[in-house]
Amino acid sequence: MEQFLRSWFSQVVEAQHSEEIEALVIKNNWDEIFQNQKDLDLFLALADEYHELIKDELFPCFLYYLYGSNYFANIALFNKLLLLNYEYLDTIGDLSSFMMFEEKYEMIQPVFLQLANELESPLADELMLVLLQGVDYQCMWTSVLTNKASELVEGRLKRIMKRVKHEADLDEDTVYTLGILSDLALTFYSKEIEAILLKLVRFDLDRLNFFVFPALLAHDISIDQTALDHLAARPEFAMIFLKALDKIGCLHLVSSKFLKQDYIALCNLQHWLSYPTELSRPAEQIELVGKIEEEEEDFYVCRFRTLHLQLASRNWMIGISGGFKRSQKPCLYPSSYTFSAFESEQSDPLEQGRELLEALREYEKKRQQELTSTLN
Repeated sequence: MEQFLRSWFSQVVEAQHSEEIEALVIKNNWDEIFQNQKDLDLFLALADEYHELIKDELFPCFLYYLYGSNYFANIALFNKLLLLNYEYLDTIGDLSSFMMFEEKYEMIQPVFLQLANELESPLADELMLVLLQGVDYQCMWTSVLTNKASELVEGRLKRIMKRVKHEADLDEDTVYTLGILSDLALTFYSKEIEAILLKLVRFDLDRLNFFVFPALLAHDISIDQTALDHLAARPEFAMIFLKALDKIGCLHLVSSKFLKQDYIALCNLQHWLSYPTELSRPAEQIELVGKIEEEEEDFYVCRFRTLHLQLASRNWMIGISGGFKRSQKPCLYPSSYTFSAFESEQSDPLEQGRELLEALREYEKKRQQELTSTLN
């Protein structure tokens, strides 16, 4: 068994894509392996040994597939591996997107909630966000879990506000945490939480308000349209903000000019550029170039400029945003073809956008073929 598990971990170390991790996990009968306490102990020992060798972006994926699949063995094992990889909790947001995890979700939630309550860091709050916010899972919440979640949110907010009296007290981690907790208040709410949210509004921080405003609106606290339009007019925030308003049926509260599809497409690319894996900041300038119309959806080509250190010497660069279903007006949820290779703008930027879209589709096709080959 040791030889088998060492070989398996070595393959995980060498894996290049999350699909390869999935293939490595689903081909083994983990229920049978983990029924033997000696084999389980060996697996945990090897998890410790190989932990530093496994790439940051792949080990969480291994956790998702192992414990989101039908091979879920026992909660103690899950908790052990979660603690081993605590520094990767900020990526666990992807976990809720795996449908195969759903049947185990209610069993695992209490363990996660307890862990989130014990940890004092932005990562713990990120974990809470994953566990508490997903509307898709609301049917799985018992009243006990709902009350526990509300207590966690309220308690964390109160502890923070004891040391935050003025805007000067807000460092980046604190703003990040308050934003997540305010977002959770969309679902888990109390009058005490409401009073804290109203205090946060007085700080007049856009980075907080695009979480705080939807939480208050969801519970019938009115917000001035000028304040709502101010956030909608910031492309780096607009996609998250508009989606939050849409979720609570308040999208109509912002001015119609912010609901035009071309503006939403531009905001979508700006949001993508802000990802830590891309520019990690919004572009300093971004403009719409044109639209690629297909049978059912549209793609928008944009150009942008940035002061990012490695790209600052370039002129305009090209990106694509989409696709947006034409049947939805407006469409806030594009398919997965928002991307930029950070290539300089050519003489025909719209044609450059078409070529980029085709390259993305070819890449996706090749990736699916590789996955099918691996699984077979």
